[in-house]
Amino acid sequence: MRERRTLHEWPLSCVQAIIGESGRRWVYKVQAGPTCEPEFYLNAHSPLLPAASILLRTSAQACLLLEYLDFPHLDQRLITPETIAHIGKNISLAIQQIQGNLPAMLDLRRLTAWEMLVQRVLKGLRSLLDQGVFTHIALQDLERLQDWVDSPSMTNLLQGESGYLHTDLSAGNIFITPNGYRVIDWQRPIWGPAGLDPARLSLSFGMELFPNPCADLSDFLDIDWFVQCALQWFPPGVKTYDKQCSDRLKRIFSRQFNAR
Repeated sequence: MRERRTLHEWPLSCVQAIIGESGRRWVYKVQAGPTCEPEFYLNAHSPLLPAASILLRTSAQACLLLEYLDFPHLDQRLITPETIAHIGKNISLAIQQIQGNLPAMLDLRRLTAWEMLVQRVLKGLRSLLDQGVFTHIALQDLERLQDWVDSPSMTNLLQGESGYLHTDLSAGNIFITPNGYRVIDWQRPIWGPAGLDPARLSLSFGMELFPNPCADLSDFLDIDWFVQCALQWFPPGVKTYDKQCSDRLKRIFSRQFNAR
């Protein structure tokens, strides 16, 4: 091995570039915590995806060797809101065309799954409030969140068109290649409302280009992840998760207020 350098790391994952003696390059990724990325790469078939090999898979961790994509990310290009919306829709359609027995962390096509998700988030937030570790959120925020969950807009969104979703379709996860886009980071795909991924992409640019319910659902899924991390996966980061949950709640409430 000629070189090994870290591209990205945080407590639950580490991504490194590896250069062999021949000059060939790979990406080595190790991750802990909730993920179905190894199963995804084993089963999924699409031009959207980099080549991948599974080096290790246990109940506690996974190690993958991925194709090195020496191409610019989408966030390295100056593009207009119209182009962002167009790209988001096209990639979302391409994701729907991925072939294979695709794994998912969640299936929001089932109402019971949505109800269980909501209760998990509310219970987790209440526990963190009771422990005094979350200080940026108040009990009345949980009541307002329950009102949002029960709103007609969310009911209509969940009963509308659904599909397979990346759920973290950010500009930094999309590469621009001569043969089209490549999408990485498939740790937590789900089945759910088809508009979520395009909304997620626009939010990664700091824009809201799609109907509010999709942006709201994106923020709610973030809250769920932050709560899980605070309670189980990385409790030392609780202060950061507290602020991130508060910010997402404010955005949901602000959209509801503006929609009146």
